[in-house]
Amino acid sequence: MINLSGPFSYRDLYRFAKYIKRDLEKIKEIMTLEIEGDQKRQVHVEVDQGRLSQYLISLDELIQQIRAENISLPGGHMDISRRGYLIRTDEEFQGPLEIGETMVGSFAERPVFLKDLAHIEDTYERPEFIVRFNGKPGLNLLITQKPQADLQATSGQIRDHLERLCVKLPSDLKVNVFSDQALSVSQRLKDFRQNLIMGAVIVVLVTLVLMDTRMALIIAFILPLSIGFALIMLYQFGHSLNQITLAAMVIVLGMLVDNGIVVVENIQRHLGLGKQRLRAALDGSREVMGAIIASTLTTVLAFTPLLFMAGDTGQFIRGIPLTIIFALSGSLMVAIFVSPLLSHRFLKSHPRKAKQENMIIRSYLWLLGKALNHKFIALSMALVAFIGSLAFIPRLGLQFFPKAEKDIFIIEAALPQGTNIDTTLNVSRRIEKILLGQKEISNIMCHVGGNGPRIYYNINPFRTREPNKAQFFVMVDDAGEKASTARVIKNLRPLLQGIAGVRIEFLAPGKLGDRLTAVAEQVHQGGRTGVYDVVVTNQEGGKLALFRGNSHRIGGALVDERTGESRL
Repeated sequence: MINLSGPFSYRDLYRFAKYIKRDLEKIKEIMTLEIEGDQKRQVHVEVDQGRLSQYLISLDELIQQIRAENISLPGGHMDISRRGYLIRTDEEFQGPLEIGETMVGSFAERPVFLKDLAHIEDTYERPEFIVRFNGKPGLNLLITQKPQADLQATSGQIRDHLERLCVKLPSDLKVNVFSDQALSVSQRLKDFRQNLIMGAVIVVLVTLVLMDTRMALIIAFILPLSIGFALIMLYQFGHSLNQITLAAMVIVLGMLVDNGIVVVENIQRHLGLGKQRLRAALDGSREVMGAIIASTLTTVLAFTPLLFMAGDTGQFIRGIPLTIIFALSGSLMVAIFVSPLLSHRFLKSHPRKAKQENMIIRSYLWLLGKALNHKFIALSMALVAFIGSLAFIPRLGLQFFPKAEKDIFIIEAALPQGTNIDTTLNVSRRIEKILLGQKEISNIMCHVGGNGPRIYYNINPFRTREPNKAQFFVMVDDAGEKASTARVIKNLRPLLQGIAGVRIEFLAPGKLGDRLTAVAEQVHQGGRTGVYDVVVTNQEGGKLALFRGNSHRIGGALVDERTGESRL
């Protein structure tokens, strides 16, 4: 989301936004470009009734004459040589000066012009939605990319275009990239890649410590082959390497070596029995093939139902089951076909066991013996642990998605029903003044007359237009400290709560947006007859998602602000 602000009229801001939009449309990866917050131009004509009477002109005659002068009519078609042209009579007004020069009658044999009878003002329609940035009028340029486009590459192109355009635009014009998903995605991808590499190193180190070196290296070879197979399959199914797929790889990383460990260990056992390498590889892999296939299949089937989730939720998390299924399938094929080959080539008949491995095995055998000799105690401890774990489920809470750690929070200001947008704008200016006085806050985007765009998956899942409400996107300057957002909200709460007649709410990404999205999807997927819209409004004690039908409200859900619980 790009914001344009500065000491300019909305007409100038819209002209600059159109100029930027035309240039950005050249980027083929962009799917939509939308200008939000522009005000429509309107010329107000305030007629002086006394002058109308003086010149003996009625109001109806005045209106009729203005309409007659402001026309645009088709004039036919004309062919010239090999080209055809449409002819149109265009006599529409181009500005207030031309309107003022319109002759509306005569008096004492002299023409009477509209400027003699009325005050003409070039202004805007009564606004229904206003965008402000850091206390100044602004416009938003909302950009979405095509589904298969590279997010970081697209963001880089947009920034390059903006850098080139800013040289040609006025220096007072502030062009701010307020929300860029590529920045957070890039950082998260970097973290996931580091976690993936670290996890792979740990897995290899553990196998080296607990197993023979040759066996550990054979098992470690499974990891890149399995991950490579998963990446190829994800590409074939139209998925990219993103936060979801990388997180799934981190989850499945430890499971990828399970099948290989079973196969290689059993082949080593057959070698220890004195068999030849080829025979040991064939017998050892054949003996455990059914077990590892069954083990892999149960895990794959456990994740399969997630593939059939509908709606935005299913589309959002579909990369997790696909990645896990592909990676496990790849590890199974590597364990069946590649591990026996490597074992036949590199394993020795009588490998030396490490002392630490013997100690681990002895400790395990001792603990197993105690459990078998005291069956009742062992089962009782397992039962108590299971029941105790169930007691923690209510404490964990339930969220549609986990809370997003973002350096942004939202303030919603609601005035009494029936308040016009001018009063809401005045209150918003007071709030802006307070926010701009906080040194921890870097940028403020204000939306008067409704809420802002959906800049994150659980922020503003639905757009609303209500003249008595305003919403502020507040960007915290110190994004490095996790507690900074909470500290800023704590400091602002007493300052804003003192504004009379205004109900102030503080929201952070992930607190309520996820629950409202979940409830809305639950209603839509449930096939409620007649549901065509979902509107989110304020309600005492929470947020109310109203589901409207063809003629009336047919349902709703109240989401508690403190607990996040909802009820239909």
